[in-house]
Amino acid sequence: MLTRFIFCIGLILLSFLQGAGQGTIVGTITDQSSGEVLISAYVLAIDRQEIVTSDFDGKYALSLPEGVYALRVTYIGFADKIITDIQVTDGRVTYLDLALQPDSEELEEVVISARALERSENAVLLLRKRSDRIQDGISSQEMSRLAAGDAASAMTKVTGASVEDGKYVVVRGLGDRYSITMLNDLPLPSIDPYRNSAQLDLIPTDLLDNIITSKTFTPDQPGTFTGGSVNIKTRSFPEQQTLTLSLSTGVNTQSSFRDGFLTHPGGRLDWLGYDRGLRKRPVILSSEAFAQYSDQNAELKARFGDEEAASTIQSVVDAVDLRFDTLHKHSFTDYGFTIAYGNSYNTGGHTRLGVIAAMSHQNNYDHRANMVSASYLAMLDNQGTPFLRTNGDYRITESQETPVVNGLVGLAYKFDGLNSIDFKVMYNHSTTKSTSFVIGEDGDNIEDPLFKLGRALQFEERAMLNYQLAGRHVFAELKNMEVSYGAGYVHATKEEPNLRYLTSQWNAQTGMHGIPLANVNDPFLFWRDLRDEIVNFKLDLSVPFRSQGGTGSYLKVGGFVSRKDRDFNEYQYRTVRSQFANAYNGDPDTFFGPDNTGIINQEGQPNGTMKYFIGNYVTEATSPRNSYLGHEDVAALYGMLALRPLPALKMVTGVRLETTDMHVQSKIVTHGIADADSTNTGVIRASDLLPSFSLVYAITESMNLRASYAHTIARPNLREIAPFASFDPIIDQFYNGNPQLKKTSIRNVDVRWEWFINPGEVIAVSAFRKTFEDPIVIQYLVSTNPEFIFVNADQGEISGIELELRKDLGFLSDQLANFKVSTNLALIRSSTDVVSSFAVRQRQRPFVGQSDVLANVILNYNHADHGLDLTMICNFTGDRLAEIGQLTESAPPTDIYERSVRNLDLIASKQFGRVRIKCSAKNLLNPDLIRYIPFGNTETVTGRFRKGRTFSISAQIGL
Repeated sequence: MLTRFIFCIGLILLSFLQGAGQGTIVGTITDQSSGEVLISAYVLAIDRQEIVTSDFDGKYALSLPEGVYALRVTYIGFADKIITDIQVTDGRVTYLDLALQPDSEELEEVVISARALERSENAVLLLRKRSDRIQDGISSQEMSRLAAGDAASAMTKVTGASVEDGKYVVVRGLGDRYSITMLNDLPLPSIDPYRNSAQLDLIPTDLLDNIITSKTFTPDQPGTFTGGSVNIKTRSFPEQQTLTLSLSTGVNTQSSFRDGFLTHPGGRLDWLGYDRGLRKRPVILSSEAFAQYSDQNAELKARFGDEEAASTIQSVVDAVDLRFDTLHKHSFTDYGFTIAYGNSYNTGGHTRLGVIAAMSHQNNYDHRANMVSASYLAMLDNQGTPFLRTNGDYRITESQETPVVNGLVGLAYKFDGLNSIDFKVMYNHSTTKSTSFVIGEDGDNIEDPLFKLGRALQFEERAMLNYQLAGRHVFAELKNMEVSYGAGYVHATKEEPNLRYLTSQWNAQTGMHGIPLANVNDPFLFWRDLRDEIVNFKLDLSVPFRSQGGTGSYLKVGGFVSRKDRDFNEYQYRTVRSQFANAYNGDPDTFFGPDNTGIINQEGQPNGTMKYFIGNYVTEATSPRNSYLGHEDVAALYGMLALRPLPALKMVTGVRLETTDMHVQSKIVTHGIADADSTNTGVIRASDLLPSFSLVYAITESMNLRASYAHTIARPNLREIAPFASFDPIIDQFYNGNPQLKKTSIRNVDVRWEWFINPGEVIAVSAFRKTFEDPIVIQYLVSTNPEFIFVNADQGEISGIELELRKDLGFLSDQLANFKVSTNLALIRSSTDVVSSFAVRQRQRPFVGQSDVLANVILNYNHADHGLDLTMICNFTGDRLAEIGQLTESAPPTDIYERSVRNLDLIASKQFGRVRIKCSAKNLLNPDLIRYIPFGNTETVTGRFRKGRTFSISAQIGL
């Protein structure tokens, strides 16, 4: 699949390669009084008599030779506007957004001398200004300036947004099920069965136009977001021909050039992230012979002369990779490259063909030595005083390699300014090759001088192939009625082949090693695979009309259907030591070597049969309950009305009917082992009517006041209602699904005041409050080993205030004219009921992943004439609840929090002709990342590590 994709990209690059030779003026034309875009406005280059029209987004693109030009913009019912002194530079894009005044102003013509905008965040702010909902965004040029390599890192710069685990977006303190991600207006799925939200680290910013985050619901959006709807827009019609090659390299102070970087054996393509079948589950593990001899009785049968049992045991240990030891290698620098091509071609008349193609590869090293990882149980002493008893105190050394391969091919065709179709194929592939070594005390079971040792060899391969077809058509003869549609097909996979876990015991005084099953587990092997097939389609019809208040009114109706089919499999096996195998001496290679596994000896018997002595061998530990099939069907119809009763007031209201059909069933049923019941089948079938109402009041032409009320929902994902318990054999921890889960209902109230001071500048203040019915939370189960389960609490709420400022500093002094400050602050409070197995008083805790404070300060210096751009980024993320802890009748809870984090990044870039050099220094403060339990008046640390400082340099070359 990858080979065909690369060939397709290369073919397009070769077939369209040609010289550039021109510059381009691009922008958006709007109604100055309402902010609405103007469709089919004429843009004329006066000196050359070249003319183009704006499309249904109000956008235009005019390619001209290098020079200084004047433009005339004309639209029926509006005064003409002439803009002079526009500098066009060969090979560069000049951004010029224009607002026309209605002719009722009795202006025959407006002539201005305009300085073209170099900062394209103005385009994103223009979208925000005229939006029917409260939204924020970040443009592709901003992502480049902030050295955001993927969509996840870009989202950390958006007001009220943060990212968990470097992948999952959290908006307004609400993550996972409460925030959704869309790619070009179609839902982007998660390929992690334990998460609802998509992994944004899969999407490189080189392929993007912008990322828009909607924070309020309107009926034309999916009804399953509460925090935010993140819409990632890929490019369609490049403003000019570009063929660029980007090369990057970087070093991390604790991960690069290390001889002690942990790894484990793999294949020749591990550096690209492709296993190529090396770790594939051996066929013999699915054979009838292994099914017959897959338990510990097989060893006994072999000893009593069962040749088939002995032969099967030997065949299995020969086929299975039993290398459990960690290896060491020398780590190198991080690196990456991207090659991208884009162009638009006039194909006669008003038709235009847009072509984009890109591919990228990167590989990063991450080494974390001596990380603290501890767990505690709340207990009462003899006097009834609560205290924390150590349940495990470990030091972990972990090394990860994360190779990523991405690609995009897109074709877009404009029949004219009013009709277009767009087809894209996006391929994302990301792998984490992780090797870990753990040492520590294991609570009361293993204490000094006895230590628990653990080794984990993991390989996780994620891939997504996404096909999208979209079209937009405006019918001028039908009062500019617009029809838009989109269809998508997604094939997503997650493979975790041959995961290996080995735990043992070490006596620090005697130096003796062992695997005593009273204290540790047998060595485990896992194979997991997930496949999602997703088909979706949306259709929207919008009819604009002129109301008493002027333009900007419309009636919009539409629908959406989606089908997701999931197949998840988990296979578990463990190695068992017989009485004839040598004891474990601390060397996994010797313990699992050929002299100590399978048939290690055999003796002839008087009756002519053989007696087989078995060493270590592999037994079946798979539970059919943990593999499941599921589907999720969603269908929706909506209607909404935008009405401008007064020139300064816009009202948007409507309702969405959304139906849900989710069904998950354990393969214990499909295999005929059990009947379907509530313990092995999860079902959610419901219909929800989701109303919304919002007002936008234009206090002045540049100042808006917004208010919104909406009803939304949140669904559990298929894994959460699946009767599946995931198990970590190193720390003996379980996460259980719950087929009894219900969806969550949320009511949302939002208010925002925003002032667009000048192009590219804004001040905004927002407030919000959300109440939850049946929120989904995690409950700690008291059992022999730590267990967690997803449950519905009764209710919850979250509220907050957001502040934002983007302002040039030239108003302070002419010497500061090239400086700009962008800052945002979010103050958030949340609470949800605690679900307990005990009859205790009602308690509450914050939402998991919610920080009380989120802040960004970005100071930028840009000198366009010198091609110099300098940026300093300061980021603060407040304390947030990371994991649910134990709750008992009398002892305080042991919830785990993440300590607040301060980050400082510096980025500098300089243009040298067709080459742009960018240098970045990230995580300069290199803070301790700490997890802790607030218990009584103390804070007990449960985790601590650092990421290290990263210094990188990249070059983008225009070919």
